[in-house]
Amino acid sequence: MRTVRALGLGVIGVVLGVGALVGQTPVKLDYDTYCKMPAIQEKFDVLPTLSRANQQELLRTVYERFLALNKSRLNSEQVGLLNKVIAGIDAPPGENAEQAQARRTEYRTQLASIRTLFTPEDANAMALAGPCIPKAK
Repeated sequence: MRTVRALGLGVIGVVLGVGALVGQTPVKLDYDTYCKMPAIQEKFDVLPTLSRANQQELLRTVYERFLALNKSRLNSEQVGLLNKVIAGIDAPPGENAEQAQARRTEYRTQLASIRTLFTPEDANAMALAGPCIPKAK
């Protein structure tokens, strides 16, 4: 359970929009390049150098690929939760600070639900620093 918690916190940082470091040009990474990085610490170290949009793209890809590969074995509650998580990753146009905070709070609630609705193995598989999830065929 400790692993899930540590990996999950990194994911929250991404959704909160850490963004690129001030004065630094954001790096652009696709999911397949990112997930093949050999060390978890290396993955966490690169996150702040990515644009918020790139961070969100990585996170969305994790959930979309996990859902695509596992939908047939998931129950409707699990599928519904993942669809909500995916839909909530991108900020809607014109979102104000209060709405953004509500979205982050909802995401934290959803993350806690992932920990209870899914096995620890599934929760780890959905962690941004987790193993590569191949594209569904």
